[in-house]
Amino acid sequence: MLEHLLNRIKLKEGAALPEKDDWLIENRRHAQEMMKTGTWTYVVGSDTVYFSDEYYRILETIPEQHQKKADSYFQFVCPDDREKLITSREAALKGSDQELEYRLITAKGQSQIRPGKNQNPAG
Repeated sequence: MLEHLLNRIKLKEGAALPEKDDWLIENRRHAQEMMKTGTWTYVVGSDTVYFSDEYYRILETIPEQHQKKADSYFQFVCPDDREKLITSREAALKGSDQELEYRLITAKGQSQIRPGKNQNPAG
């Protein structure tokens, strides 16, 4: 797998080196795709959530069909697990990193168990 990632950044002779941020973003995107994992970021104070492209694929939805509000994310969380995720998020906002597993129900009705980690960005 590492060989595959390294091959993705090889350049043709004479090609300009891409901006560091561009290839780092592309490598992260590709690694998430290969590992079937994604990331999301909750912006404290604005109640906004940003998903990586792979997370949209996991949820079987597209950005245009998803509001970027935290509460709209919970429509994908199994009702029995919502309180656990909310409690974990609140604890992370108070400074305690939280690891958990919860079930998602995708836009197409597929159930998935997902590992998660809520981290306080200041910590």
